[in-house]
Amino acid sequence: MIATSKAEDTRQRVLDVAARQFRELGYAGVSLRDIADEAGLKAGSLYYHFRSKDEIVATVLDIGIALVLEAVERAVAELPTDSSPERLLATAIRQHLQAFLAYSDYTSANVRIFGQLPPEVRRANLPARHRYEALWDTVIDRARAAGAVRRSVDTATFRL
Repeated sequence: MIATSKAEDTRQRVLDVAARQFRELGYAGVSLRDIADEAGLKAGSLYYHFRSKDEIVATVLDIGIALVLEAVERAVAELPTDSSPERLLATAIRQHLQAFLAYSDYTSANVRIFGQLPPEVRRANLPARHRYEALWDTVIDRARAAGAVRRSVDTATFRL
């Protein structure tokens, strides 16, 4: 078991609460006071861990993407090198869905609120999104090279 500090535990509790609230209520429906109350803190105490609501939401978004990215990368990397392109695609899709469900507060918050965020918060999250898109581009390109995906299929559309 990894030992964590009280501050790390509190920070994680805040993020877990925030992810669930953003998933359920949307970006505008959540205040710092709401997060603090459910996390068992005074609203001002949040500033020890985060500079703003936008920093909290940016962290929630990045965690949601990172968790799914790591799970899909690991599953694809564990496949035998001679796996069929169909198995590659099926494994990546299955792992995406399993991770999405396993970390649903973080991943669902990401899907629900991304379009509601201030532009600077959305821009800050783009590098994480692009890393995940790049993984899928690689998976799709491998399947295309093996003949499992038609060359005429648009990668960005297929990825979605």
